[in-house]
Amino acid sequence: MIKLIAAVGKNGELGKDNGLMWSLPGDMKFFRSTTSGSTVIMGRKTYESIGRPLPKRRNIVISRNPELKIDGAEVVYSLGDAIKLCEGDAYIIGGASVYKESLPFADEIILTEIDESYDGADVFFPDFDKSLYKKETLAQGCDGETSYTHVKYSRIHNAQVDILPYTKDRIGDVAAFEKELRSQENFYFWDIDDSYISAVEKSFDDPRFNNSVSLLAYKDGVVVGRIDASLITTRFDGTISAYLDWICVLKSCRHEGVAQLLLAGLRSALKEMGVATLIALMANNDEAQKFYRSIDNAKIGDEGIRIEI
Repeated sequence: MIKLIAAVGKNGELGKDNGLMWSLPGDMKFFRSTTSGSTVIMGRKTYESIGRPLPKRRNIVISRNPELKIDGAEVVYSLGDAIKLCEGDAYIIGGASVYKESLPFADEIILTEIDESYDGADVFFPDFDKSLYKKETLAQGCDGETSYTHVKYSRIHNAQVDILPYTKDRIGDVAAFEKELRSQENFYFWDIDDSYISAVEKSFDDPRFNNSVSLLAYKDGVVVGRIDASLITTRFDGTISAYLDWICVLKSCRHEGVAQLLLAGLRSALKEMGVATLIALMANNDEAQKFYRSIDNAKIGDEGIRIEI
């Protein structure tokens, strides 16, 4: 299971200047006992703030520096790489950007909710939809004049979502998805008819489409989302980028992390193909823009977004 664990102030404060803003020995004891014997995953800055691998735990550090070596810890390039290494419980322990990227995959979020606010904090725990989780109070504590509560949020799993490649034998599933999409939101400009299906079938036999990457999200055997991209090659600088052509999820499934799972799957596939950057145009609706602004390692301009793989 993927679990996030953190201590936060009243306003979600995590810390300042790569350090904590409080000293709570009781909470540190809770952290040690909770994570002992498991895997802990952290970003490089979090590791540097700790200064050493945590004992009695498997330590995985995420860094984009391929030369980084740490005695007593495993160094990986991405969160996806870290999760692939895990068996059993794995705890995400920071920092803020790693928490944010991990939220779609979190089975549990364990927070020490401190009953104080802290001025000057420069990093915060990301907002998350608490309606997707069951809340359980684990214990209450107090260090000096500071009181806090250990709380566990367990994700309510309605059904598992599987990310699969779009293959020719799945065209019927996608056609059904596209029709359902139009029944939920009436702003699409092409019909799902025989000519559409014929054109898509032909694309799988046309080598000009070999630079396309398409993934589908299945829930209970039904397609509930898709993502499509195309590779962009250029001899200008010898690089390969990708253009995000389409990402869409059924309205009824948009608060279940499906879009995040699709994007994570695409980034993993593009990385294996040697692609470094994913480029997209900014959508003109608030929901889509909120999604794009939540993406880790993304640079947003007036009309477009660059996502580092």
